[in-house]
Amino acid sequence: MYPFAYDWRLDVHAAARELARHIEAVVARVRGSSADVDAVGADRPPGGVILVAHSMGGLVVRALLRMVADDELDGGTRASREVGELIHGVVEVGVPARGSAKAVWAAAGRLPEFLAVSSPLAGLLAGRLAGLAAAAGRMPGVYDLLPTYPAVWVDDGVTHLDRDRLTSWGADGVLVDAALARRKADAALTPGVVRDRFGELPWSRVVGDGQPTVATVEIDEHGAPRPSKTRYGTTGSGGLAWDPVSGAVARVEAFGDGTVPRIPGDDFGWTGALTPTTQRHNSLQDHWSTVGQARAIAGRSEFAGKPLGAGEDKKDEEPVGIDPPPFAVAGEVVRVDVTGLKNTGTPFYMRHVGGEIAAERRGVEWVDRDTYTAVALFRPRLPGLYEVRLGVEPYVRELVGVVDGGG
Repeated sequence: MYPFAYDWRLDVHAAARELARHIEAVVARVRGSSADVDAVGADRPPGGVILVAHSMGGLVVRALLRMVADDELDGGTRASREVGELIHGVVEVGVPARGSAKAVWAAAGRLPEFLAVSSPLAGLLAGRLAGLAAAAGRMPGVYDLLPTYPAVWVDDGVTHLDRDRLTSWGADGVLVDAALARRKADAALTPGVVRDRFGELPWSRVVGDGQPTVATVEIDEHGAPRPSKTRYGTTGSGGLAWDPVSGAVARVEAFGDGTVPRIPGDDFGWTGALTPTTQRHNSLQDHWSTVGQARAIAGRSEFAGKPLGAGEDKKDEEPVGIDPPPFAVAGEVVRVDVTGLKNTGTPFYMRHVGGEIAAERRGVEWVDRDTYTAVALFRPRLPGLYEVRLGVEPYVRELVGVVDGGG
């Protein structure tokens, strides 16, 4: 495995060009090792790569493939052809193909406001986050993550983000325009283009669809954006669904991986196998289905590019989801909301990542037995990075940063 560390602050086109150079360098290194060449097999050129892309990395990979298809890589047609021939498969993991609503607050320099809704630490962290919040609004890569689906609730309906609204919230208009141009270019990478340019390229996607997820934006009385864990309802044909009583666009709870929402139409016409899991965004990259997809493509097994165990970690009728705050204060109670829980005795803990320091568990209580919603309370003793884990195999987990409340 050869990791590719790109600068996520830059735009995805800049990262894609760096990825092309990285692929060439890795393949050159592998082809210099006879052991690696022998292991590849004789039915494909030695030293090809399988791109396993998590989160924004998937947008970088799609940008690269589109550049290859359009002969836009540095060096022109020849460079594009050579890089294209080296790509033997793609595994996308939690990729925000249509963006993430959380990027709205990052682009607008409003991260402390976003955290104020999901965490009681906004006051404590506001000073520490002020510089980061201002810097985020000047990072081109953040703008590549803005949602392209209808994401703003207005009156009785839902609409797309537009430049004027984004700039009124604090986003940089020049960066908005540049991101829109990149998206327009990369939208040319359709399933048909992939087949025409790369043949039957094994392509698998692993997505989380069981976690409560911010998917849309409300507008408060001051005209400021507020996060909402709802999305618009859809009909069987994919159109907007309307509430028969109010006449407004129907709202439904939004689920995804906690960061990337699952929006109707995400999978329309796209290539490759789809493996849904109940996992959260940061857990997807090392989930067994992700590793299995990469191994299947590498070994060119019968499972390459096919759903691998889809649904096997969702044995209950309703997937289990957790919604912990991103930050907590050492010594203070942390609340973790739970959905889809059938038994309050299910294994559930919060533990320091670097050792055996466990947070004191204060119990799990029902909020509504009929809807299987509950709340768990923990008290972490020391600052650090903690893992919240619910269930046994397959379990759901998330990371929580615990800070010292003393300053």
